[in-house]
Amino acid sequence: MRGYKTELRLNNRQRTHCRRHAGAARFAYNWGLRRKKEAYQAKQKMPSAIALHKELNALKKSQFPWMYQVSKCATQEALRDLDNAFAHFFRTCKLKKQGQHHGKCGYLRFKSLKSGIGSFRLTGSIAITNTHVKLPRLGQLRLKERGYLPTNARVLSATVSEKAGRWFVSVQVEEPYTAHPAPQRTHRRRPRHQGPGNDQRRAHHRQSKGAANGTQQGAPRPTSAFPPTQRQ
Repeated sequence: MRGYKTELRLNNRQRTHCRRHAGAARFAYNWGLRRKKEAYQAKQKMPSAIALHKELNALKKSQFPWMYQVSKCATQEALRDLDNAFAHFFRTCKLKKQGQHHGKCGYLRFKSLKSGIGSFRLTGSIAITNTHVKLPRLGQLRLKERGYLPTNARVLSATVSEKAGRWFVSVQVEEPYTAHPAPQRTHRRRPRHQGPGNDQRRAHHRQSKGAANGTQQGAPRPTSAFPPTQRQ
């Protein structure tokens, strides 16, 4: 599995639909968090994401008719994210009791529009071309960078997010793993220095070797780096 992220080029109508989907995902997350808190305070079993989604669908017609304008995947995936967040919270608390976590557990908080428009994730019928990505209920969305997203891979999900007025799409695709060979280093042999300093190093080596063998050899006369015609 591999992820790709690129920027979208949306018109005003598409931006409105994306804001609506992000708002529905944020609403479902906060609504599910409130329901889980109520169950916990009543010492009841917390409802799962599937149970919450069924309950939300039952209330959609009478209390939340505006949710028919967005894809059901936006609210369903938001409730799944809520389940994963609670699982992470309880796992962190367990590690803290065992002394393996020294930070704060950090209980879940409600999402606010002040933190940004947010994001939403869609699954199902998703198609990618060199110029567009097709999402449920949103249709064809133009890509700002052409040819970057894979067109032949199986798309698992697509997440649309907003940052500073710019909209992005992140897709998770199934791709076969290809192991790339490790780069091989090529060691280049450094040329030996052919100056007078090299003669002095060889002389020092012979003196050290002679002292170790008990025979002292005289140091050779230093040679000049200049030819005889240039000596003065």
